Amino acid sequence: MDSEEFKKFLNCTTEQEFVYYAENYRNNIYTFESPKHEISFLYNLGLFFSEIYQTGNWLEMIFRKEDKYYYPIYFYLKAVQIYEQDYSLQQDWLLTHETMKRCYTNLGKELSDQFRTFDAMIYFRKALKIDPFFDMAIGNYALCIEKHYPFLDFNSPNKIFNLLYSLYDEIHLDKLENGKDFFKDKKQQYNSLWIKNLENKRKTTQWIFDLKDEFNRIDDDRDSYSNWCVENVLYLNSINDINSFQEATFDVSLKYLDDNLQLGPDLNTMLKNMMKLYFNQRKKLYINRNNETETSTIELMLIFNCLYSFFDKAAFWIYRFFSLDCEEYKVNFNSVWNQKTKDGIELLDIKNQYLYGIYWIRKEYRENRQDKLKINPILSPDSQLYSDLRNHIEHKDYCFNQVDNLYYISPKLLYSKTIKLMNIIRNLILSLILMVRIENKLTDSITQVRNYDLIYFEYEGFK
Repeated sequence: MDSEEFKKFLNCTTEQEFVYYAENYRNNIYTFESPKHEISFLYNLGLFFSEIYQTGNWLEMIFRKEDKYYYPIYFYLKAVQIYEQDYSLQQDWLLTHETMKRCYTNLGKELSDQFRTFDAMIYFRKALKIDPFFDMAIGNYALCIEKHYPFLDFNSPNKIFNLLYSLYDEIHLDKLENGKDFFKDKKQQYNSLWIKNLENKRKTTQWIFDLKDEFNRIDDDRDSYSNWCVENVLYLNSINDINSFQEATFDVSLKYLDDNLQLGPDLNTMLKNMMKLYFNQRKKLYINRNNETETSTIELMLIFNCLYSFFDKAAFWIYRFFSLDCEEYKVNFNSVWNQKTKDGIELLDIKNQYLYGIYWIRKEYRENRQDKLKINPILSPDSQLYSDLRNHIEHKDYCFNQVDNLYYISPKLLYSKTIKLMNIIRNLILSLILMVRIENKLTDSITQVRNYDLIYFEYEGFK
């Protein structure tokens, strides 16, 4: 793509024009003078699609089904993939501090707008690692934390309030590129609560929120299982997504499921079994993390394989939970989304943001169309690699040291992709738990009938 074509691209104004460039890119029509040039193209394409598909109706943002609405996320992710795979690009100060911190922030916002907060947190944290004072990242990160509620099995609202207050307080309104009025209101909201807190302390000697109660970072230099879990966001709790805090070194307890989810014995046992298997595979991954022998690499391969089984386990759990009207043997992570409840309600007509989060996991890592070995291309740029790894591990052959005519699996790559897959399964399990919470809120306690006209959202936005 030469400079004239790039200028023409930047002057596009219609969806049809953007789709033309998007399809040409996906069909490998363009060549770029450098990876930096390609990243610029992808960033702008993601930005254009984000603006085109933006809507004031936030419910519409969350419950979209069409693939085209994935375009902004896809092109941002593609830019991230190119950037993170090339160390020399990461040393380019201008690219990193001008383009990539915005790319990470915009990607996080797209995901946050869809209430896919597990994924969104990752990219806000990456943006703030580049520039801890980037106001757009700070503001959207704070807003995402509010959406990320409930913080399962965590009972320290003081810490959450103090974190949100400090984040909103840090924002410089004059440096925001958009959303100034919105974030001005958020700053005033938390500042008013802070003043009210001080007044209450003066009058009653009691804090509403103890301002000294703050999160504590883990010791980055300490090599331990708990630190490894926190740093890789592998604990089954919602605090771990926010940052590498000491307070995040726990898993949602099995007792929490008993006390809060109101599940029957079968569903409760199935969910606990998934959690126990996850804990087991997580520990094995930690033990084999250094990849020093062929035996440890084979263990990684077995862990990778086991993690993929969670997709169909989750599908079967959803089938049981919603009493879907289909034959049990036909249930898998692809087919379950085409089913209806016994009341004739299509699964994807059930407005539950966490159910939709699971649906997007399916679209990114398991969906196929005509060719069962090919992933729908308008998805995560890494999804085909996961599919290829799984196919060769399960059905074909492979080698860990390059051999002619065999599929080569780099042990280092296998470890990194297994970590990512474990993170996805973690999000899947937490989404199932949160999905049940929402369904319980919308189910009549007497009739046990779910009102499908209602939608329920929980926030940790302090009032």
